[in-house]
Amino acid sequence: MKRYFFYILIILLAGCKERFDPPALATTTNYLVVEGLINTGQGATNFSLTRTAKLVDSVIFKPEQNASVIVEGDDNSSYPLQENGNGQYTTEQLFTNNNVKYRLHIRTADGKEYASDFVAVKQTPEIDSVSWKQDAKGVELYANTHDPQNNTTYYKWDYEETWEIRSPFPTSYKYVGNGTVIYAPYQNNSICWKYGQSKNIMIGSSAKLQSDVIHESPILFIPLNDEKIDVRYSLLLKQYALDKQAYAFYQVMKKNTESLGSIFDAQPSELSGNIHCLSNPEEPVIGYIQASTVTEKRVFIRNNQLTNWRYTLYCESILVPNRPDSLDYFYPDQLLPYTTKYEGRDIVAYYSSFPQCVDCTLRGSNVKPSYW
Repeated sequence: MKRYFFYILIILLAGCKERFDPPALATTTNYLVVEGLINTGQGATNFSLTRTAKLVDSVIFKPEQNASVIVEGDDNSSYPLQENGNGQYTTEQLFTNNNVKYRLHIRTADGKEYASDFVAVKQTPEIDSVSWKQDAKGVELYANTHDPQNNTTYYKWDYEETWEIRSPFPTSYKYVGNGTVIYAPYQNNSICWKYGQSKNIMIGSSAKLQSDVIHESPILFIPLNDEKIDVRYSLLLKQYALDKQAYAFYQVMKKNTESLGSIFDAQPSELSGNIHCLSNPEEPVIGYIQASTVTEKRVFIRNNQLTNWRYTLYCESILVPNRPDSLDYFYPDQLLPYTTKYEGRDIVAYYSSFPQCVDCTLRGSNVKPSYW
């Protein structure tokens, strides 16, 4: 009887569950998003202009194209940026004055105007070091810096990363079609490089400390046995000085984008930046424009500096007979030859493997970086 009652209870509980489909948000989106920094030191100034989209939209990435983007000084100086496509706008070098305040002025293709507040130039201190530590789970990289003048307090970091990859089966042969394999010793496809860049918001503050010192602020974690440190890895850290308002803006953005997922996480907060729509003051604009110098430091990590770091790319050696019907297997999406099997002077077969195991250019670039 108890067992029968238990089964009835399970059926009733299951019957209480109903599918809930939340209605699509009716709130207007398509707001302008401005990302970038007015670089008042050496190097390029880059800005990205995109539009917000609804979660239900099929197209999430919406670049703002054909806009006029100008860096303006309160001394009436101006520096137009060139469009590079996909909402990217850049200029190679700004010739700015540290005693002048700057803003970003945008006119979109539909005639709307946007402008940021004028901001003072911040001087970014040098990066002391990019340190790293290995533990049982992987490698963590950290930023270390300080300002002896105690003028910075608020920091932001971005990075660019590069890592070397190698073909497990370097090849001197190439399939050219029609059942023909040729000897091609100079393909340069055994050593390549892959690239990445930061996606999360990384900020730090020394406001609660007696000295303006940042010690081991986490930048990036690389899981154990990841491909990135199979041979050699490099990270170029870029550091920016922020003012207090910019730091508060990025704090909110970081919480909104990285700390959501359960009822115990921080709830979304409204972003209040320093860029506004001049054509319609009620229209929200997402972004905070800063003007500062940029400091950089590069670090390298070799595989032999780590303990028990073994990346595994699944590869298998397959013997393919040297016959026209068999050589049809040699296509970029099937198999590639990497060496030969002889009987006397005749090639009777080719040792082959999966394309990603033979040709590293299918996974990266074979153009060696200048800093490598």
